[in-house]
Amino acid sequence: MILHRLLYVFLFIAFSVAIAFSPSIFAELTTVDDFDAYHAIANSGFSLKSLFFPQTADGAYYRPMIGLSYLFDKHVWLLDTRFMHLDNIFFHVVNAWLVYLIVRKLLPPEKRHTSYLPVFASLMFGLHPITSESVNWISGRTDVFAGTSMLASTLFLIRFKQNRRALELLFAFLLLVPGLLVKETVVAFFLSAVCILSARDREDIPDEVIVFGRHIREIGLLTVFSVVAVVVMVVSYNVWLSFVVSIIYLASIAVIDLKSGNKLGWLYTTLSIIAVGVGAVWGFFAFRSVVFSSNLGSIGRTINLIFNDLNYSLQTFLGAAGFYVKKFFLPLPLNLAIREIDPFYNLLGVVVLLGCLYLVRRNTISSAFFLTGVVLFLPALPLALGTVTWTAYAERYIYVSSAFWVIALVIYLDRTITGQTIRCYYRYGALVLVVVMFAVSLHRSLIWKSNLTLWRDTVAKSPGFKMIYVDYMLALIKSGDLQEAKRQYTVASAIPSVGYYEMLDLAMASALSKEGNYPEAARYYEMVIKETKGKSAAAYDLYREFLRERLAGVDIHDLSGMPYFKRKLECLDALFELRKEPFLMYRAGELALVTGDNISALRYFKRVIAASPQTSSYHANALKLVKKLEDVSK
Repeated sequence: MILHRLLYVFLFIAFSVAIAFSPSIFAELTTVDDFDAYHAIANSGFSLKSLFFPQTADGAYYRPMIGLSYLFDKHVWLLDTRFMHLDNIFFHVVNAWLVYLIVRKLLPPEKRHTSYLPVFASLMFGLHPITSESVNWISGRTDVFAGTSMLASTLFLIRFKQNRRALELLFAFLLLVPGLLVKETVVAFFLSAVCILSARDREDIPDEVIVFGRHIREIGLLTVFSVVAVVVMVVSYNVWLSFVVSIIYLASIAVIDLKSGNKLGWLYTTLSIIAVGVGAVWGFFAFRSVVFSSNLGSIGRTINLIFNDLNYSLQTFLGAAGFYVKKFFLPLPLNLAIREIDPFYNLLGVVVLLGCLYLVRRNTISSAFFLTGVVLFLPALPLALGTVTWTAYAERYIYVSSAFWVIALVIYLDRTITGQTIRCYYRYGALVLVVVMFAVSLHRSLIWKSNLTLWRDTVAKSPGFKMIYVDYMLALIKSGDLQEAKRQYTVASAIPSVGYYEMLDLAMASALSKEGNYPEAARYYEMVIKETKGKSAAAYDLYREFLRERLAGVDIHDLSGMPYFKRKLECLDALFELRKEPFLMYRAGELALVTGDNISALRYFKRVIAASPQTSSYHANALKLVKKLEDVSK
């Protein structure tokens, strides 16, 4: 009977979540990340060694399990994008199931089979609008897959707390291994594990209800110190003074506990979290030194930026923390490209910091889960400096955090709300909230269905972010709205930027080409090549494709006299200098042969021989052609 009920509950959760995100199954490949990743998978071969031990210089992400998931998509789904989106939805449903099981496990035994809270928590997370970016975006699967690892680990941590079986603790940490190979930020969960394992059990604080007067005093003290810390930040614009206020607050509650005869276990927990955090960071960089020969340059620049102006960096981190906590409770407006936030969030970040200290002091299971959510977005804070990723802030960074915050919220409310009337209102409120979340997530999935609607929405919400106009222009060009694409070019060109942004002019060249204005399109390509001093491979690639289309159908005997033909050979020459790919020179040699220019063809094929390994088919074919051309010249 219980198994049947569990099956029905799981099917209901799966159906609700799948319907909300179903539009993404038929969505286009998103032009950011998805498109490039798809074609890289389709046109290249991966090996287990290259995935797990790339040994490349400038290593950025180490995510071999994501590579394996793409291999699965390639060989099982044949890169059908519908099934690739289904992968994301399926694992998101699994995560919603795990939230259900965790909440159910945290309830008293007598409530586990009757309470609606596990279902509410599961739907609240599964339908939360903040998860839509990770689920609808194929490239967002890193967060979804990593969430599966951490939530499964959490379930075993809770089982260990309740049963004290070492095997379950072992399983909890083994389940983190695939997560670490999916996304590096899973390393932060080791800090979360300390929070969860050290949290006081239910029996220590029945129903988590504390004396009303004492509760008011604690909240009052927290409020006073929060106001002081915020005022200090506003007046001095110095984050260190706010940290001093935080330390004084920590010392104050420690003194209060000592006077009350309470133990300072929470203080030891804090020190343990710091120690584990230092160890996790050291282990992270030590492991990267094994799989990569060096780190990505932007990682080093980020570290230098942090320490060059520590006050600014810490304020930025506090702002990001305040923004992410607010985003969970008030997720709208949803936006793919969040480049900057209001300075007000710096102050909210100070309140979040002091609130975390308060939660550490409480040391309950609900506070541990809320702290876990905070800990899990800590690795994303340096990204707010804008030196590593194209978005400084992103909704996907709190995908997993939102699961833990939902759990913390429902467990806290269950143990503090008493009275049948209030609980009745609570149920109705929960139902309304879930319905609203379903509607918002479904609407967001519909926006993600096409690049045109996605980038129109993104440009409307981030009009000062120059980079995203390129994707919007490309979507408009694809839809045939060339006039609007050119208008967006004018708007984007007026946005100030540091340095020259070539992709905008390349998008304009594409619009002009589609319009049939070939001379003007060629002028834009030439302008980009000039502005980038011939260092833009993207410009040469797109220009070469443009020239190929112009030369298609032209009589072979007229090719050599056409300026387009000469320019195409120059593009191949320039690309070869940038990439050293023998294919480019081989193609140039073929074109020269077609027009009867044997001298140029001989030069091109000799460059192929010099640049390609002897085992290459290009090398062997070029040798034969060189021999033949040299014999003809004699």
